[in-house]
Amino acid sequence: MKQLFVPFDIGISLKRKGFNEKCFGYFNEDENFEIIFSFPPYELKIPELCMAPTYQQVIDWFEKNYKIKITLEHQPMTGMWFSYIWRYIEPNNIGKWERMNIVCSFQNKNDALNESFKNVLKNYI
Repeated sequence: MKQLFVPFDIGISLKRKGFNEKCFGYFNEDENFEIIFSFPPYELKIPELCMAPTYQQVIDWFEKNYKIKITLEHQPMTGMWFSYIWRYIEPNNIGKWERMNIVCSFQNKNDALNESFKNVLKNYI
């Protein structure tokens, strides 16, 4: 189940950028950043804690708050994953998604998402 959650370094970066959604876990900084699971979802009320969002929660948060979308593409011939970063723009009051960046060639989808998240947090938020 841990593979559904972003790693600690991304969790910290998200916290610094204002992520405060309810999560099904948080990072235990005393125990090598292990995820402590919580059901129902845990709401951050202790500032020292770092929430552990799922990958999908982060994707949804970027889109809802910043109009940034991340999509994945798997290349069956090579087995590699590509990640695309998009921003919603409204030229002439007609909205459309414009590709801003491509994050290339990863062995698995979580690595592609991790690099995309880092790219968005560093360059677009």
